[in-house]
Amino acid sequence: VQDSSGAVIPGAKLSAVNVKTQVKVDMEADASGYYIFPSLQPGFYTVSAESSGFRKATVTNIELNVGVTLRQDIRLEVGTVTDTVPVEARAV
Repeated sequence: VQDSSGAVIPGAKLSAVNVKTQVKVDMEADASGYYIFPSLQPGFYTVSAESSGFRKATVTNIELNVGVTLRQDIRLEVGTVTDTVPVEARAV
């Protein structure tokens, strides 16, 4: 999790929601801005991140498959927590 300048945001709060089951998993970014959701089931997810002084960012359509480790960078923009920045994931 980074800000718009690329600086890490330690302690950002993240959640991953399985689109089909609506099961939600919460966690917090570490001191380096990294986060890991270790036990998610395969499927499509929406991941959101937020931190004080930044707009909430949401990444949709993240497909997680069996045996795959997926990296999803999230950038938060300075703003109020009531603002939301939608981001759509695309396969490369």
